Amino acid sequence: MDTNVIIEKEDLVIDIPDKNLQQLLINVGLDMNHDGVIQKSEIENLIILDAPDHGIQDLTGLEYAINLVSLNLAHNDIIDIGPIKGLTKLTYLDLLNNAIEDFSPLQDLTNLSWLGLQSKTDISVLENLINLHELHLKSSVMDNVDVLAKLTKLNTLNLSYSNITDLSGLGRCQELIALELKGMIDSIDTDVIAQLDNLTTLRMQYNYLIDITFISRLNSLVNLYLNHNRIQDISPLKDLANLAFLDLSYNKISDIEVLKNLPILNGQLSDGGTYLDLSYNLIQNIKPIANYEGCFIRIIHNCICGKDMETREIIDKLNLNSNTVEYKIERNFTDMA
Repeated sequence: MDTNVIIEKEDLVIDIPDKNLQQLLINVGLDMNHDGVIQKSEIENLIILDAPDHGIQDLTGLEYAINLVSLNLAHNDIIDIGPIKGLTKLTYLDLLNNAIEDFSPLQDLTNLSWLGLQSKTDISVLENLINLHELHLKSSVMDNVDVLAKLTKLNTLNLSYSNITDLSGLGRCQELIALELKGMIDSIDTDVIAQLDNLTTLRMQYNYLIDITFISRLNSLVNLYLNHNRIQDISPLKDLANLAFLDLSYNKISDIEVLKNLPILNGQLSDGGTYLDLSYNLIQNIKPIANYEGCFIRIIHNCICGKDMETREIIDKLNLNSNTVEYKIERNFTDMA
């Protein structure tokens, strides 16, 4: 056996046309002999590469990084992800905010548990990624999400700011515990969301929501983000006994009586660490939350009158009961209605 040939193969200089990528690999310490280039034996030591917003366009050379487990390429100018198709040890891959159109190179990366991307076509290639636990498809355009039902380990999904014609497939993703649907005004199907009764976290900000009746069926919710909508009636929340984090800021809520009997949020069944944000609403009466304990409460920019002695007494009581209260007394609350 010619040992010189073996040494030559091990020390093969990797062609990395993208200067930003090459410089990054040097900066993270892969150029161990300090010769200004990356060799095959050096890049095989790469386990984690964090490279968001580095102006990278060409991934050529990364195909030799066969031991990569975590790769963050978000916010670059990448079109072709072919070079990473053989990196089968990857468990984390962030491709968000790039210009990728063909995701077929991902189909054999079956060890992925976390994936972030934007699709302007379909996502059928994802059906092979059976170990996915968390998927971020922000700002995507798709006909449907039916393929997600095949990802039986998927428990966290982010579809924020996407335009999806048919969301019905989401209803079959019964393993979901966390769902983010921020800014999906034209795609929201509340009947589908109501089927996901294992959800513990739901984020639905910036959706112009008025009717939140569907949420009454989601009894497992612990964290609920409904800020920046048009909600007036919050009575559907009355039976959500597990709520510990609730953001209702930037809505049109005036009546908060329903919040009186939420046992964890008001401290009856918790030792604190809860959160309630009612800022930027039309609330005048905060008596329903007077008995809260150990909660971080924000009630700034409401219609709370400074001349109302009862309101001041309630705020004093809240502070005494280990709450942290952010509030602002309005001099002329009638102007806010």
